[in-house]
Amino acid sequence: MKLYFAWVDEREDFNPLRHALTDGEIFSFSLTEKEGAFPLVTIEIRNPYAGFLDPHQKQWCYVSCDRGKGIELLFKGKLCAVPHHLNREMIALNFTARPSHWEDQLQTLHQNLKGSPFWDSLFVEEEGHDDPMESLEARSELFFWCRKTGEVKLSNLFWGSHKVDLGEKHFYDSLKIRMGEPPLSAVNVSLSVEWIQHYRGETDLSPLIRSCFREGIVNTLTGEDLQAKWWQTNEKIGHSGYWVAKSDLKEITPNYTGDLNLYPAVSEPIWVSPEDPAYGKDKPSQPQQKRLKRSWFKANLVLGWIYRQKRREKVRFTLGHATQLSPDYDQRTRKLNLNLQNIASTDDIHTWHAKWNYSKGFRVVYGDGAYTCRRKHRSEATFEEDRHHWIATGKKPKALFSAHQGRFFSTDRGKKAIEYAIEIARAHLAASARAVEITVSGPIENFVDLTCDHSVKIKDHRLPGEEVWGKVKSLRLCMEGQSGKKWGEVILGVSIGTGEEMRNRDAPTLSHASYTYSMDYGSPDYQTDVLKGRSPSDIDYQLPQNQENQTRWIQPQALTARDLVQEMTVTNPASRQNKHLLRTQYPLSHNIEAALKHVPTTLHIRLLDLKPLGTMTEYIEVDIPYPWSSPRQIDLKASGQNEHLQIL
Repeated sequence: MKLYFAWVDEREDFNPLRHALTDGEIFSFSLTEKEGAFPLVTIEIRNPYAGFLDPHQKQWCYVSCDRGKGIELLFKGKLCAVPHHLNREMIALNFTARPSHWEDQLQTLHQNLKGSPFWDSLFVEEEGHDDPMESLEARSELFFWCRKTGEVKLSNLFWGSHKVDLGEKHFYDSLKIRMGEPPLSAVNVSLSVEWIQHYRGETDLSPLIRSCFREGIVNTLTGEDLQAKWWQTNEKIGHSGYWVAKSDLKEITPNYTGDLNLYPAVSEPIWVSPEDPAYGKDKPSQPQQKRLKRSWFKANLVLGWIYRQKRREKVRFTLGHATQLSPDYDQRTRKLNLNLQNIASTDDIHTWHAKWNYSKGFRVVYGDGAYTCRRKHRSEATFEEDRHHWIATGKKPKALFSAHQGRFFSTDRGKKAIEYAIEIARAHLAASARAVEITVSGPIENFVDLTCDHSVKIKDHRLPGEEVWGKVKSLRLCMEGQSGKKWGEVILGVSIGTGEEMRNRDAPTLSHASYTYSMDYGSPDYQTDVLKGRSPSDIDYQLPQNQENQTRWIQPQALTARDLVQEMTVTNPASRQNKHLLRTQYPLSHNIEAALKHVPTTLHIRLLDLKPLGTMTEYIEVDIPYPWSSPRQIDLKASGQNEHLQIL
């Protein structure tokens, strides 16, 4: 095989007629490829005593060869270092197949890979979103740089884009086997997420208040007192997270019901002392019967409230690895602690609501737009009527997850995160699976077409099963000037998995499993249904379904007035006031107003406690029923004639 070397410009296309030159007679040649790295070439030529790093000097080269089939391009690269032995007759030049725009190429590939199921931004810190290495976290692949074009793509750890059966075309004495570290038998994963669940609501308590009165309308003999003590709009209710969003108590005249007298305007007749201060100066000489005014009201009470609770969810699972090693062999496992980034990136923006109190700067979304409040106000019945109170700030942001929700991993977005974590675990298993390395060398003509994107089959009666498949981890093509020897060498990574598909191919169905819900100060267990799912690489898993209304678990979106009001009682309604007056009327009392002050009508409301309860933690045990297996590229249990075989 004859080699040619020509100086070129980077953008110059290869032409066999023009570039089959000897711009320097090649004395020795070495081409090296390694997984994930730029290919390198070192050539030794006669020293032309020229300025190789002169900016006007061509820095790129084409190395081509002729195997009797015509001129073929072997390598394109750029001078990457100061030449060795500048003062000697022979000079060594080093070239790399790294193109000038390699970072742009890698970034383009990275951005394209973001659209696949093997990318999840929740696992990457914001400053790492443009790091191409993050694309590989859940993949059993590495970057491959073509030594001829400088283009980059992904190459699988086990099977390259091309397969070559090298057969026995290697030097007999060159076969070496190295047993590396045993593969991982399992990866134990803990996946955590934290967020603050918060929800802002308004709830009308008016119907409940009316239901507390037998007549269905608020009424009393102490109307002025009830009005004076009634809640005021915007009044804060302690530090409970509640406030009065809207309130009024308007006196009304109920419908006349004739003889039924359902809504009497006055009290029962009572005897009043002639000395009662209510008469003023016009005191009668004798006790008289009198009826007091009975006030009727239309009550309106709307509570606003905010629920805030710190949540934490932890998913735990183990992904096993089916290999050919005996269970008695040293078992190696790995623990991965994964933490999701901010899952609620738009948790400070809310949906616009009618008849709500808004403060300046409050952010809402309506339709496809986002808006900021101009001034403090109570919103109108429609957004169109309320529009002049808002400043448009752009399009509605895309929330990864609504912070209103109390669970994450039971949502579609959460399931996607679990599946990505499974793929990360699989990638760790895959990276450890090539526990056998096989090295062979042979005539250069048999190796010149190989790259690190090739899988190679080797046949040799000394190998277990007499044949092995492996992925090229390293390649060398060499030519020695003094001896004239030309040879190639490959190091193959060989997977020792079972290669068996140990999974159920049925569609996802419901079955039963347990998961644990606990708080920092308690750990009650519950039983719930689980949903079967499948990761992008077809790994089956079982995930507990969402179970609502756990003990001490609040779903704020579903809260009604009856949920918020734990107790509502009316003390001293008009009927009881009437009885009290009849018991204390003249001659027992000489001041009817003073008697009523002892039995004012009051409304007592006890509300649901919305204060945070520490960190509420939920542990979800995800079951992966079948181990994953890497390919079976060698049969370790098969026999082979191992005489004269170097096992390292």
